[in-house]
Amino acid sequence: EELTEWEFLTVLLSSPKYERGFLECPNFVPLDDDNWILFVSPYHPVEYYVGEFELEELRFTPKRKGRVDHSIDFYASNTFPAPDGRRILLGWVGGFKKGRQWNGCLSLPREIEPAEDGMLIQRPVRELKTLRGRAHSVAAREIRSEIYRVPGLQSATVEVYARIRPVSAGHCGLRVRMGAGESSGVEIALEPETLIVAGMKLQLPAEIQRDSVDLHLFLDNSVLELFVLEGRVAVTKTIYPPDDDLEVGIFADGHARVEEFTAWPLASAPVSGFPS
Repeated sequence: EELTEWEFLTVLLSSPKYERGFLECPNFVPLDDDNWILFVSPYHPVEYYVGEFELEELRFTPKRKGRVDHSIDFYASNTFPAPDGRRILLGWVGGFKKGRQWNGCLSLPREIEPAEDGMLIQRPVRELKTLRGRAHSVAAREIRSEIYRVPGLQSATVEVYARIRPVSAGHCGLRVRMGAGESSGVEIALEPETLIVAGMKLQLPAEIQRDSVDLHLFLDNSVLELFVLEGRVAVTKTIYPPDDDLEVGIFADGHARVEEFTAWPLASAPVSGFPS
């Protein structure tokens, strides 16, 4: 049938305009057997609401809310079911320089599921592992007021997984797209209760503060996507470092401990389904 006739049934969520603006790009889907999730893009970072949906009464009762991604560079999210039952989330990545004859790209596809506390967990889909090249691993080591450049790793498309413990460092983390200068590169930094991604600061949720923090990073030329605390926090940023700056480093202002580190240069994903 043609979808030309519609009947109003209910309001899932309402919000004063001065609080949320216009709640555009809504996406309402089942998250598990007990919960549904509503995504909205309110002219600010995308928000989610997790709660119960009573189908007979068409009543949605949110129990938990949060941000899907902490950057406005990720917007207009949508989801689809995978054949194996996973729920996959995509977003529109903006923030690019103007005059390029195109307007944004899609984010990496993310598997989503609820944590026990109701927070949304997002992880890059497992199929991305097929794009990995040779692994560059760093054994557990202490970093003391220095920048350690990962030997032999130079790439504009790279996946990095690191677990870092800020022993006494007030500022530590990763740098990608580093050049020859000591201050070059794009920082992903940890400070007390704070995460800094390419100059953007955000406060980490108090209920999941930990001694060591996992950073799962994907870099695709000018798009950086970061997943922190097993996917409870996600940040997407568009960046424009010099083309020849390709190194990856670990740094600390003070004493930090690298508990885990592995990086993989990434190959291009095969694209099919388009006419030749």
